[in-house]
Amino acid sequence: QAQERLPADSMELGRKYTIWFYTGMADSLIAHMPAENRLNVTPDQIMGQLAQVTEHAGNEVSVMEEKFITRNGRRQYWRTSKFDHMDEPFLLRWVINSKGEIDGVGMGPLSEAPAIDPPKNN
Repeated sequence: QAQERLPADSMELGRKYTIWFYTGMADSLIAHMPAENRLNVTPDQIMGQLAQVTEHAGNEVSVMEEKFITRNGRRQYWRTSKFDHMDEPFLLRWVINSKGEIDGVGMGPLSEAPAIDPPKNN
């Protein structure tokens, strides 16, 4: 299967989705998901995730790294940040499809980051 082509502004999309998440703009996040995903998530669920991040990690203090990786054949925006209540870096991961929509999200300590796909040899 051919690799999905990312929108030219994918880094900006990752940043925008992160700001929306941190500021509780759950409706905006849901509006930028594929239609089939919108049925499976509520604003309350997103706000619950934000409350968990705030409780365990605190607030983002600084961004350490931003990059795109491939995991399970899908492109993901990875944002590694320092938070004020966590000693180790925190990783927020957005799966952004070729239409620029949010196709998934993951988060947690950097030490628990999932494995990424190996680089392809051309």
